[in-house]
Amino acid sequence: MRVVGIFPCAAVVPLYNKAPHVKRCLDSILSQTLPAAEIIVVDDGSSDGGLDIVRSYPSELVRIFTRSSPGPGGYAARNLAIREARSPWIAFLDADDEWAPDHLEGIAAGWAHAGVFTGFETRLPTGYRIRNVLPHSAPFIFDFDAILDLWLRRRTCPLWTGALAFRRETLIAAGLFPEGRCKRGGDKDLWLRASARGTMYGVPRATAIYHADSVNMVTRS
Repeated sequence: MRVVGIFPCAAVVPLYNKAPHVKRCLDSILSQTLPAAEIIVVDDGSSDGGLDIVRSYPSELVRIFTRSSPGPGGYAARNLAIREARSPWIAFLDADDEWAPDHLEGIAAGWAHAGVFTGFETRLPTGYRIRNVLPHSAPFIFDFDAILDLWLRRRTCPLWTGALAFRRETLIAAGLFPEGRCKRGGDKDLWLRASARGTMYGVPRATAIYHADSVNMVTRS
């Protein structure tokens, strides 16, 4: 099935003190060739003015929720967004990262599956770029065993949060992010539980961008 017009997807953005980057993030979501149906930003008590930047966006697609204090890994913020979403699909993007303009168009091609993931590019402070893509020349369908095999062969998780989308019902059935139970690695924990519930559609192109020079990064704490 080819999705045209608007992709019935919520772009979920947890926000905590990422004022220097959040505009880049939101601009990349709003510049998609296949627009998302809604953008849900959940602020975890930012104190750097980032929430004011989000509030300055006139787009009616942007929905804002606030929490009083930050939760480890943004798990509670993402769970709140998933529960509040009106769309059947959820795509994730941290406030300091971005999508290429055709990211959601590639995601939408996997409409028939439980989840979709694309390749991604890491941009280092030195300007060096590292591409992480699938070893396939065309889209590939993964069952759970194939996901595990790819993970073990690479010795690193092939699923990165900013390059992922799942059906909302799949995430809820899998139990959502482990808020209150995990400080690190909770994203990978959910990807395992969710990908065990259906096939995953892999897009071989790198259409998500991870910025390794961002402020207030969880990976540095």
